[in-house]
Amino acid sequence: MPDGVTHMRFNLTLGPVISLPIAALAGLTLHDAPLAAMAAAGAGVLAGTFGPNPDWDANSTLEEEAKWRSIPVVGRFVYAFIFWLRAPYAALFRHRGLSHTPVIGTLTRLIYLALITVVLNLLYVGIVAVRVTTGGLPLLALQTALPAGGVFWMIVAAWNWSLHQRPALALGLLLGILVCDTLHELLDRYYPTRFL
Repeated sequence: MPDGVTHMRFNLTLGPVISLPIAALAGLTLHDAPLAAMAAAGAGVLAGTFGPNPDWDANSTLEEEAKWRSIPVVGRFVYAFIFWLRAPYAALFRHRGLSHTPVIGTLTRLIYLALITVVLNLLYVGIVAVRVTTGGLPLLALQTALPAGGVFWMIVAAWNWSLHQRPALALGLLLGILVCDTLHELLDRYYPTRFL
């Protein structure tokens, strides 16, 4: 199996080569700005490379997380955040199982992140509600804690706007992530483990 550095190199090299032209074509086809679609695909490649990737279902520490740990002070906090963010996901899915398939795995990680956003949003609103009921904050604090519906619905609103007003942006972002996940899966299956 290839290591994390190999996955990163392939994603950052082939990801843009594959996804940017397709995103530009999608931008032209959907009568949207092709450069904006390409920028969204580039952001998707970065998100698919450095963000949630198919190895999030592994129970061991990922190489990327270990690199974060080596950075003084801040790195340990980032490492702990990433580790605890992906721990429930790793508990839900068997390594190299369903979550390791390109389209289904990508969707499971995006849905997982959406659910985590909802849980964190509810936790935040709950903390503010407790502070209001105990007299620590005025009632207005609860009403202005988050916009109507919270962070999750802000993300949904932005996604809907993108789908209806600028569809190539949403498509480009998804395309970049999907290309990186597909490259990851292909490398895991066909990359030689040792050279003859």
